[in-house]
Amino acid sequence: MRRRALILAAAGTLAAAVPAFAQAQQPAPDPPAKLSTCLPCHGRDGIGTSPLNPNLAGQKALYMVKQLKAFKSGERRHDQMSLIAADLTAEDMEALSDWYAAQPAGGGNP
Repeated sequence: MRRRALILAAAGTLAAAVPAFAQAQQPAPDPPAKLSTCLPCHGRDGIGTSPLNPNLAGQKALYMVKQLKAFKSGERRHDQMSLIAADLTAEDMEALSDWYAAQPAGGGNP
């Protein structure tokens, strides 16, 4: 009985680890077509280029899409971001958000 419990516990641990391993092994998305629009303020790696620009690296993609949509609709106002978001399609927003979400938080610096 004890051996069976150990086997079940090991199987449960392995089953829990598989999704995390699979997620970690996913390739990074290709740089999106409109990435150059974001580079001056958020950089290629998602680390803000000044203290006034937020870091996007490792941020949740769904959150970033929601914010871009809010800038585009006027629900959220920021002079520069509202203008930039106005020119983004839903596909652009998803591609940019996926890109920055895939970047290591902190820019990969220890």
